[in-house]
Amino acid sequence: MPALLNYSCSTQLQRLTNSQATVQTAINNLTAWGETYIAPALLWGWRVLSPYTSYADGAAYNSRTRKYLVLMTDGFNTHLPNYPDHEGTNTTDANNLTAQTCSAIKAKGITIFSVAFQVSDLTIKSVLQSCASSSTGYFDSTSTTDLVTAFQAIGNAITQVRILN
Repeated sequence: MPALLNYSCSTQLQRLTNSQATVQTAINNLTAWGETYIAPALLWGWRVLSPYTSYADGAAYNSRTRKYLVLMTDGFNTHLPNYPDHEGTNTTDANNLTAQTCSAIKAKGITIFSVAFQVSDLTIKSVLQSCASSSTGYFDSTSTTDLVTAFQAIGNAITQVRILN
């Protein structure tokens, strides 16, 4: 799968699990560094939720299982979709690809929450707002306190008891 040339991830992607401790450890091991290219992150999140390879851990689409994807960024698209180096100055293509990816994910019935953390770029904030599945699914967090509040709200929304027929 195409990736960023000469870049690596600081930690491995966490597959779906029922272990809260495993998820908490994965979150605690995350570090922010380098540049931003949001569309590939969305694609990897989608792959994890998918019932198809490369992970195939996700429930079938249109099942009774609800699927959620939380996108958080502390920046705007600084890399572009031009393979293999992803360099350039026109971020419009990257923003459009991010928006298209969000639309494709939502079309599969996956609910997206998006969180901007200390982001000042108005264009990417607009992309993130549109990416969220609802107006209450977008959070503009300017402080750590706002970020905690956003994730508490997301957790509350996801864990509401629902009775399905």
